[in-house]
Amino acid sequence: MNHIIEYAKMIYFKNQIAQKGNNSRKLWSTIIEILNKGKKQTNVINKVQNELGSSDTTAFDIANTLSKYFSSIGKKLANQIEKTILATPKTSPASNLQTSFFISPTCPEEVQKVISNLDAKKAVPINDIPIKYLKLAGTTISKFLSDLFNTCILDSEYPDDLKIAQIIPIHKSGSKESC
Repeated sequence: MNHIIEYAKMIYFKNQIAQKGNNSRKLWSTIIEILNKGKKQTNVINKVQNELGSSDTTAFDIANTLSKYFSSIGKKLANQIEKTILATPKTSPASNLQTSFFISPTCPEEVQKVISNLDAKKAVPINDIPIKYLKLAGTTISKFLSDLFNTCILDSEYPDDLKIAQIIPIHKSGSKESC
């Protein structure tokens, strides 16, 4: 029975994508509907130890503690690397840097190739579309995704959901509350 329900959902969303493909705003609302459908959040962090040694338990404080940690860890690690003395070049490497770059437009074939190369056995983040559904709808959605990506690049407008990163702390040793 679950297989029939999942198949019906796939057909429904495939039709929704086909109908709304020319309107990027409506297409994104459909994609968001797919991503949020029946999903629950798991692995919630309830407590972390801040830099002062006390425990933060509110979502706001936990987010700030993690933000401070991850925004400073790169500099801390870089400072631990032994400095080597290099001969100063006669010309500055900065003089050879370009101040702009170009992103080539994509095409449906490129998007389809990326989708077909996804590993369906890999874990999918909570709000993402399962890879097996992407592969099933790949030929249908590759044109719309290609148009959507190209429009985002040309208009320099990106959906807020594409600006969000999921940071997953992985405990290796010591206290689970300490960053």
